[in-house]
Amino acid sequence: MDTEYCVATTANDLEQAEAIKDVLETAGVSCKLRGGVLEDAYPGTSGLSAIDVLVGEDDLERARDVLARAADADLDFDIDEEE
Repeated sequence: MDTEYCVATTANDLEQAEAIKDVLETAGVSCKLRGGVLEDAYPGTSGLSAIDVLVGEDDLERARDVLARAADADLDFDIDEEE
């Protein structure tokens, strides 16, 4: 059975997305990134190119908890949590 992926959060650029991915993977949550195509095509447009951080549907609640704790710990990234 294929895993259904959900958006855990959205990053503003690749650097922020990679930082979020690292935090999730360190906590044992597998994730992948989607988006950022504009930045690939037009370098320097990173602020205009949102990147979704995707996690398995079964890991969504855990991922959001990990990200909330990371934000509370004042890690070096801001996250936009999906409602």
